[in-house]
Parts: sequence; C-alpha cells; structure tokens
Amino acid sequence: MHITKGPGPRGRSRLRTRRGWGAIAIGVVVAALAAAGCSSGSSSGSSGGKTTITELDYFTSSGGNAALNWYNKKFEAAHPNITVKREVVPYANLITKVLQEASAGDLPNIVMLDNPNVPEVAATGQLKPLDGLPGFTTSGYIPGAISECTYQGKHYCYPIGTNTIGI
Repeated sequence: MHITKGPGPRGRSRLRTRRGWGAIAIGVVVAALAAAGCSSGSSSGSSGGKTTITELDYFTSSGGNAALNWYNKKFEAAHPNITVKREVVPYANLITKVLQEASAGDLPNIVMLDNPNVPEVAATGQLKPLDGLPGFTTSGYIPGAISECTYQGKHYCYPIGTNTIGI
C-alpha cells in the first residue's frame, strides 16, 4: 500500500496515487468474487454467463464516489462477464444495515467497513475468510493494518487505509 505523509479526509492516511486505489479496489473485487463462489447469501448471481457481484460502501463524497465508480467500470471492462452492482449508504447507517443483512444471511459480496467494525461483523459468521483464496497475500501491508482485518486468526479484509491518533 502506498501511504502519503499527510492526513487525508477526516484525519485518515490517504493513498499516494489513483493506481494504489485501483489496485486495492480491483483486488477487493477479485477476492470478493472468489469468495462469492462459496457465499451462502443471495447477493451474487449469474445470468446468461454473466455474473453480478454486489458491493456496499459509505463513500458518499464526490471524490470517493467517483473513484469507486471509475474503478468498477475499469474492472468491468477488463472482465466483461462480471457486473459490479454498487450500493452507497451514509456512514451513520452502514453498520446497522450490515448487521441487519448479516442476521438475514444476505450480505453483499463486498462490504467496505471501518477497521473497528470488522470483528463485530466477522463474529456474525457471515463474512468469508480470505485465507486460502487464490492470490490472497498479506505481503506488502503494514502489520498493524492487517491485524485490524483479522478475527480469530483469519483474515477477512484488505486494508485500504489506516487511522492514526496523535497526542
């Protein structure tokens, strides 16, 4: 992950380049697609040889929204048999929506969560661990960021950023 020295929006670290966002976004989509094959939810489907994967995030700002839409289009162009269906909700509503969908067994294939929420959602048993998926690696990530994606010894996410607190 490429991190800049300055804080991003809301004091969070930011990726240095759009390429960094793209690599992460595409990596998340590919990992989710692989996990979707073993998903018990009804949020992925295939029709006429075309697969739809669903993604839920809270990137409502124009910059984050535009970036994810751009990368989804780029991914779909490179993988014409896959469609990404994206749903955006305000951050204040995200965890409630995710936990409700988890209790119904109907999570999207991809969920963008804040680091502290990963264990809570993983504890529902509705997230699929990434360990063992083709291409999954923690190499190149800051150990602390990877630890925030780990629950009971299994990895459930890729970090797209990390938070820092200064005193």
